[in-house]
Amino acid sequence: MQPRDGMLVAALRHRGEDVLAERPDPWTGCPLLHPWANRLSTERFEVRGREVDASGARRDENGVLLHGLPSARRGWVVEHAFRDRVRARMRWGDDAFPFPHEVVVEHRLTPDGLETVTEVTGDAPVAFGWHPFLRLPGLPRERWKVTLGSRRRIVLDERLLPVGRSEPWAPPPFELGDGSFDESLTEVQRPFVLEGAGRRIEVEFLDGAPYAQFFAPRAEPVACFEPMAAPVDALVTGDGLSWAPWCMRFEIRVTSSARPRSRRS
Repeated sequence: MQPRDGMLVAALRHRGEDVLAERPDPWTGCPLLHPWANRLSTERFEVRGREVDASGARRDENGVLLHGLPSARRGWVVEHAFRDRVRARMRWGDDAFPFPHEVVVEHRLTPDGLETVTEVTGDAPVAFGWHPFLRLPGLPRERWKVTLGSRRRIVLDERLLPVGRSEPWAPPPFELGDGSFDESLTEVQRPFVLEGAGRRIEVEFLDGAPYAQFFAPRAEPVACFEPMAAPVDALVTGDGLSWAPWCMRFEIRVTSSARPRSRRS
């Protein structure tokens, strides 16, 4: 874990191998995406009468704003750091997102993996998320088996932005093969699963993450089940957007067993 880099989870090892991918940019391991996750349709807009300037964010291959502001990775103060948990706090002070608030993140090691709790308090809309870049060491990507924990997907346009409707989408478990995925999901009801070669990775959204993104690009050996507090572009459209206080809790579990174990409360 790297508390002074936005509470990034740099590695999570199982049987001596890392199940989080190391990538050549700031979006490696499992980063926090704040103050929004995924994409925004415009760089300047108003939320409750206050102007947001998102022009400092990175952009995807279509020029669409992506994954929050760089300032969210700075200013963290560690409150405690033990062998099995780390807790840090960040007070937001960036005029580009003019909503005073605090973010507290605690990572807790569990018997099978890692639980992350994120609390946002103050005067702010909540559209943050996390982006675990998962991998199955020693197994070709095309043989990775995915089980989705959601029942619907939000229909996206060619820039991967919502068009304003959703549709049922609950495929049976499938191998990635040569497919490429970047799906916006809702109606999350059970854990997301990635498995193969005797290893099972579950990502369970326990609280405060009613939306998800399933990202598995053909060109890269990663599969991502991203917990999100709001749907894609919610800061701009207002659709599904909530306000602090907010608490998100999710767990990444890694086992050698093929039997699922739910801890949803």
